[in-house]
Amino acid sequence: MRRKLILPVIILVSVGISSYLLLAPKPLSDREAIALLFQKAVIGIRERNAPLLLSLFSPDYQDSFGITYGDIRRELRGELKRAILLDLNIANIQPAITPPDARVGVHCTLLIQMEDMSQPLLFPLYADVYLKKRGKEWRIIRIEGYSGVVGQIYGEGF
Repeated sequence: MRRKLILPVIILVSVGISSYLLLAPKPLSDREAIALLFQKAVIGIRERNAPLLLSLFSPDYQDSFGITYGDIRRELRGELKRAILLDLNIANIQPAITPPDARVGVHCTLLIQMEDMSQPLLFPLYADVYLKKRGKEWRIIRIEGYSGVVGQIYGEGF
């Protein structure tokens, strides 16, 4: 009786393991994970989702203006609430990846209208976004860039 049960159990276990290996999701490549981070940024801005946006930044974030993760955490919710209109469109990302670091050149446009503005403004932005990989997750550690509308420089880049 025992011998008759062993073969079906072995077959079921083999089929289960084979199915798992064939159907299990494959881990994202670094390029895919970085692209996903930027997709989350677009969603976070469009939905005004402060927790999602904060999850994209490293606790070690600090730019050349001295803005830190703590500053972003303190100000983000209030700024998102003050926004009447907010949208982000990313035209192009160009990652240069050398794990655990990456620099991503980003060309995007930000549409924004705050409570105290009579009409929305459209800002073309060109930024270098610096990322650090911890475990399987990429996080933003610094942003430097240039806005073509006002000629304002963010950080030391451009």
